[in-house]
Amino acid sequence: MTAVCWPRMDTTSLRPEDARLLLSEVERARRATRFRIGEHSWISFAIWAAVFAGAAIAGPRALWYWVAAVPVAMALTAISDVRLSGARLARRSDWRYWAIGSAIGIASFGGGAVFSHGFLAGWTWFVLGMGFAGFAWLDHHRRAALVQAALAGLALAALALPVEPEALYRGLGGMLAIGTAANAWWMKP
Repeated sequence: MTAVCWPRMDTTSLRPEDARLLLSEVERARRATRFRIGEHSWISFAIWAAVFAGAAIAGPRALWYWVAAVPVAMALTAISDVRLSGARLARRSDWRYWAIGSAIGIASFGGGAVFSHGFLAGWTWFVLGMGFAGFAWLDHHRRAALVQAALAGLALAALALPVEPEALYRGLGGMLAIGTAANAWWMKP
């Protein structure tokens, strides 16, 4: 297998020192690009914070809200990602993002089929919190990932409270919306 470099160069005559220098330069460029990939992820988090706030207002019985809001938010996220990809040198179309998004969908809809209404009040926000913790981690926003995971843990722990499921859903949705919006603010370059 031949390595293709631009501009094309003959790598067979490289001295070991030159090869090490070339590899370290490639690694430096890869790391710089990888960190720039997450530079504009705050926009996605701001979009989804608005979706979470809307869900908290609409309540758990308004399934129409999720049916309308999720495709719109996904489209807005994709548009912002494509528009900013030139500035980042790479798109976030990595399979890991798709895997996390799929896990969110499966856990949310699967939970709806398996769990009771009362449990879903916390489960929904637990799943979304953990999913967005994964997105933040992939974008190299470690603090945001920890905050999202903590919010997810609070959502699960809140199930032990003697609270009406609708009030719990709205409260946890508001909490995740505020936390996700705060993370979006902290992520801004």
